[in-house]
Amino acid sequence: LLSGDPAYIPRHNNARSLVRRKERDELIEELVRFYLVNHKVDNPR
Repeated sequence: LLSGDPAYIPRHNNARSLVRRKERDELIEELVRFYLVNHKVDNPR
């Protein structure tokens, strides 16, 4: 996601085109939030 290279995103279920439609910062924010919530880190906001 950080590099902008779509090769790191699988083609499965049209993932590449779905990722390109979203803002990179929003995707990273959601991934971090998901990680924090699922790893029981305090105050994920």
